[in-house]
Amino acid sequence: MELNSVVERDEAHRNTNQLAFSHTLTTFAVATGMVGVCLTAIGVVQLVEHNAGLETLCDELLAGDALLFLIGAICSFVSARLRFTGPWKQFQLAGDLLLMAALTVMVFSCGVLVVHM
Repeated sequence: MELNSVVERDEAHRNTNQLAFSHTLTTFAVATGMVGVCLTAIGVVQLVEHNAGLETLCDELLAGDALLFLIGAICSFVSARLRFTGPWKQFQLAGDLLLMAALTVMVFSCGVLVVHM
């Protein structure tokens, strides 16, 4: 009976670690993809601003946003490389928070562009 509970606990711990690692890799992939989205959006926004004769902060906001996504990706990468040793949870949390902050900035910058058009 004692051995079964130890085996079940070990299996639950392994599943939790597997889910955390999968989450970290997903966060890394999304953040790196969003860096590319921001860089593309900067070019599109600059074209729209130039053709419409507008001057907004959207491209500057998106540049800062790309930096937030990049730092979040780096945190997720470090968390994945640490593989449940040392401060991996802090890096995972930082990556998650930076991803959410960067998504918020992206929505805000889209709102700025819409208001100025």
